[in-house]
This record gives sequence, structure tokens and C-alpha cells, in this order.
Amino acid sequence: MANWLINQKRCSSTCYLGRYFAFSFFIFLVLFSYHAASATVPDLSKLKFEALNNHPLLSVAKDETGDSWIKGELPKELIRTFAVLQIPTIHIPDFEMYAYKNGLLTPIQKNTNLNNRVIKNRYLTYYFRTDSTLYYLNIKKHPVSRLDIIVNETGQFSHMESTSLIQNGLYYGLSLMVIIFNIVLYFVFYDRRFVIYALFQLSLLSIFFYQDGMYYYFSDGRWDFPHFLVWNIAACAILSGIFTYYFLGLKQQIPYFKKMALWLIGFTIACVALFTLTEIQVFRNLASVFFYLFPSICVYHAVRMFKKDVYARFLILFYGLMLLVGVAYTLQKYLDSPFLSFFDMNVFRLTSILEIIGVSFALIFKVRALQKENEQYRADLRKHLTLLEEHAISSKQDFEASEPPPNNVNTSSILIRSFTDDIADQYELTERETEVLACIWNGDSNQDIADQLYISINTVKFHVSRLYVKLDVKNRSEVRSMKGKVARSLPL
Repeated sequence: MANWLINQKRCSSTCYLGRYFAFSFFIFLVLFSYHAASATVPDLSKLKFEALNNHPLLSVAKDETGDSWIKGELPKELIRTFAVLQIPTIHIPDFEMYAYKNGLLTPIQKNTNLNNRVIKNRYLTYYFRTDSTLYYLNIKKHPVSRLDIIVNETGQFSHMESTSLIQNGLYYGLSLMVIIFNIVLYFVFYDRRFVIYALFQLSLLSIFFYQDGMYYYFSDGRWDFPHFLVWNIAACAILSGIFTYYFLGLKQQIPYFKKMALWLIGFTIACVALFTLTEIQVFRNLASVFFYLFPSICVYHAVRMFKKDVYARFLILFYGLMLLVGVAYTLQKYLDSPFLSFFDMNVFRLTSILEIIGVSFALIFKVRALQKENEQYRADLRKHLTLLEEHAISSKQDFEASEPPPNNVNTSSILIRSFTDDIADQYELTERETEVLACIWNGDSNQDIADQLYISINTVKFHVSRLYVKLDVKNRSEVRSMKGKVARSLPL
């Protein structure tokens, strides 16, 4: 009995000791979590905030690490309501927000609503509810000169975002339709201008897609390539210059274009690459100079052709319209003007759509006009060749009447060569395809053709496949049979 009482006392003391340690550990966790939470909230009382230009409700200060802090003031109607804060720019991909809850400054979770559900947005967004008009943002080391902060009630913000997504979707849809339309037209006309313009529009669409925060939206904020925009602008500038050159046919005006283009494109890519690797602003500024220099040279020659070429006038008209709207869109960010406030991003997109559709139709008319001109040249050339052939036949007959007929090999080869030229005109064969056709008629293999024309075997196969399509044949035997028909029609 005594042993049993001793064991009971030992168990009781052990239980009390375990409860004591558990309670102490709980108190430690509470104090530690409180200390960690309070440590995440910086002491902002020592910062000296100054008014931010053109933002009466915002002031800015910098801490000892160089981070920029924004102190904002909310409208009274947003106190104790469900509100949303967003900075709609991809140039500030990450910042922190602090707001008051029950009189304590508290960090707000990003892209998370008050029900702790993650919400997909085009830019970094904070959902919050506060009992004070003051809030703080840690912009870190991002520029704050052109800061645009949206603070709105949750319902109004959702309606605004839905409207913006619909407008952006219309622009993306029309742009993709024009790009696909130009690719289809390339396979109809086989003209490189359609491909160049499609690539130019694709780079422009990618710039808008990035600026609108759509890459951030579809990647849930994980995709972050800060130099994506400068690379895209470089591609857009290069393609715009190349397209202007080929669209207006500036080969005579700029005979040195290829050499100049290689140097300018090389310098542009080098400056962008150096800026990407080093983050030195001088390389970014140099790249901007080359961005404008390359297309400006082509546009300058287009202006010189303004009175002579209707397509130059058309191109300058749309480029000038885009330039004016772009300048007005930039100025409205700095000047408080009712007139300039009309030129927002939607007006800029509408102007871009008009430019895309207008230049696409101008490109179609230009290519059709060139095709009609080429057809007229072919008809004149075919007529001239017919006259030459008739003159050659009459000369041959006069020669045979005066002298005994010599070996007909040379005469037959000349007539076969003339018939080859006629086939080239009839089926719209290129000069290289005509040479490949003559080699096939001579019985040469692909390797023999490659050796004679100094081209690769893959290039020979490409031209042979194009010949099959244009001549409507399936194999070499059918191509050679055309020569047999020619040989049977020649005089013995």
C-alpha cells in the first residue's frame, strides 16, 4: 500500500511537471510569433516623408537601405470596407503593403483576398480592410517618379478589370487575325513582305502583351524577365526598318542597305546584350539611339518619295498617325490636360489596329500591282521571243535553201533552250528553277545538278519539289517526257 502511494505521488509530480513545460513552451511560441510579426513591420517613425509630385495624397521617403517608401491616404469611404490596391505597371513587379488593423500596422498578403484565396491578376494586387486612412508601400529600389496607384472598392475594381480584359482581348484577337492573314497571303503570293510584316506585328503584339501584364497573369507572377521589353523593342525596330525597305522597294534609293543594316543590327544587339549582362544605363541609352536610327533612315527615304509613290504617302500617313498618338499618350502622363486625357492606352491600341489593317491592305494592293506588272513584262517578253523565234526559223530556212543542212545538234539545242524559256514564262519559273529543269532534261542527278549550279543537295531537292508543283507532275519521268514532246516537234 505504501509503495502504491509513493508511485501515485511520483506520477502526479511527473504530470504536473509535463504540464508546466507544455505551458511554458506555448508561452514561448506566442512570444516568438509576436516578436517575429512585429519584426516584419519596420519602424517608419524615423522616416521623413516629402510630398510626391503630381500626387496630392502621396508622399515619399527613403530608409537607410535605399528603399523607397510611399505613405498614402485613403478616401474616407474606403475605411472599414473591402478595398483593393494595385500599381498597374510591369516596371514595379514587387512591392510590399502595410495597413492598420485594430490600430496596429500590419503587412498585407499579396494577391490574396480576405478569405485567404489566391486571386490571379495582371499586376501585383493587395486586398485589404483597414480602420485608418493611412497605408504604406515599400517600393524598394524601383523608380517612383511616374507612380500610378489604383485604390478602389472590390466590386468596382473587378468591373474595371473585366472591362480592361475584354478590350485587350479584342485587340489581341484582331492582331492575331491580321498576323495569320499575312501568313496565308504569303503562301498565296510567295512574297517575303507578308512574312516580315507578320513578324513585325508579332513583336508589337508581344510588347503590348507584356505591358498589359498578361505574362504575369498566365504565370501566376512567377515569370519575370526584366529585359524582355528591351529585346522586344529591338526586334520591333529592326523588323520595321526591313519592312519599310522592302515595302517601298528602296533598293535604288539605298543601294548600301544590306551592309548598313548588318552594322546597325549588330550594334543594336550588342548594346542590348551588354545592358542585359551589366545593367549599365549607358548601353540602354545607346540601344535606344539605334532603335530609332535604323527605321528612321528608311522613313527618311520614304518621305523623299512622298510625291512620287502613293504607297510611300500611305505608309507615312499611318506611321505619322501612330507617332502623334504616341506622343499625346506620353504627354498626358506628365501634363494635366482634358484634351490629352483622351489619348489613353485604348486610343493607342485603336490607332495601332487601324495602322495594322491599313498597311495590310496596302501591302495586298502593292503585291497585286507588282504581279500585274510582272505579267505584263512576261507577255511583252513572250511576244518578243516569239518574234525572235520566227526570225530564227525564217533565217534557218533561208540558210538550208542555200547550203546543205549541217548537223542539227546545235540548232535543236537552241530551240530546246528557247522552249525552256517559254515554259519558264508560262509556269512562272524562277531563273534557278529553269536551270534545274534544263539539268533534269539533260539526265543529271541531284548531285550533278548541285555540282553544276554550286548549290547544296537540299536546295536542289527544294527546287525540284517546286518544279513538280508548278509543272503539275509527280516525278522526273513526267518532267523528261516534256522534253520528248519538244524533241519530236523539232525539225529533223
